[in-house]
Amino acid sequence: MPSSATGTDVVSFLKQGQMQNAQLIEAIKLPTAQLAPFDGDPIKYWPFIRAFENCVACSLVDDGAKLIRLVHYCTGQARKVIESCMVMQPAEGYARALELLKERFGNQFIILQWWIRRITTGAQIKSGDRSQLQQFADDLMCCRETLVAMNACHEVNNQATLLRIIERLPAYLQSRWKREIVQMRAKSKSPDINDVVTFVVNAAAEANDPVYGHLNCSVHSDVMKQKHHTSTAAPRGIVCLSSVTFVHPTQAIEIFRNVSTPFRSSMAICDPSVKILRRSSQGNP
Repeated sequence: MPSSATGTDVVSFLKQGQMQNAQLIEAIKLPTAQLAPFDGDPIKYWPFIRAFENCVACSLVDDGAKLIRLVHYCTGQARKVIESCMVMQPAEGYARALELLKERFGNQFIILQWWIRRITTGAQIKSGDRSQLQQFADDLMCCRETLVAMNACHEVNNQATLLRIIERLPAYLQSRWKREIVQMRAKSKSPDINDVVTFVVNAAAEANDPVYGHLNCSVHSDVMKQKHHTSTAAPRGIVCLSSVTFVHPTQAIEIFRNVSTPFRSSMAICDPSVKILRRSSQGNP
C-alpha cells in the first residue's frame, strides 16, 4: 500500500510538472503585451493596475525590476508622484509607489462621481440614433463593472439616479420601461442598476440588429414626421373653431387676424368659412 501511494504521488507530480512546462511554453509563444501608459486619469487607474498586476506584478522578477517597470509605464503627473520611490530600497520603493498611485488616482469617490455624471447627464438620445444608443449601453456596462469592482453599486441604486438614466433614453424606450416597472411592482420588486443596464443593453441589441435593426428606426422616424406635421398644421385647427357655436365670432376674427398670411391662404382653401372671417377681419381693423 505505501508503495502504491508513493507511485501515485510521483505520477501526479510528473503531470503537474508537464502542465507547468506547457504553460511556460505557451507564455513564451504569446506576443509581448504592451501596457497602455497611465497619465494620472482616475478613470484609467483600475484598468491600468489590473493590467500591471497580470503582466508584471505576478512575475517572479524582484521588486526593483517591478518598480522600474511601474515608473516606465507611468507618464505625466502619475510619474512625478512615484519618481521619488526610486531612491528607496527596492521592496520599500515598490510598495510605496503602489500606495501613492492608489491614494492620488484611485480615489473611489472621484471615480464614482465621474461615472455618475457620465451616465446621468447629457442630451436625450434621439429615436433612431442606433450608434448613440449602443454607446450609452456600453457606458452603462462599464459603469456597472467599475462599481462592482469597487463594491459601490449602492451609490446608484436609488430611484432618483435611475430616473435620470432612463430620461436620457428615447421616448419609445421610456414608455417600454414604464411597462417593465409595472411588472416589477406587481412582483413587489424595485428596479436597480442591473435591471436598467440589462434593459438598455437589450434595447441597443435590438436597434443594432444587422438584419432587422433598421425597422425600428423607420417606424420611429415616421412617428416623428407625423408629430411634426400635426404641429405645423395647428393654425388650421384653430380656424376650424370659428364654425363651432361655442366660439364667439369676435373671438374667431381675432384668432384669424393673429395667424400669419401663408396660413390664412392655406386655410381659406380647406375651409370656406374662412372667407367670411377674412371679410369681417378686413372690415373691422
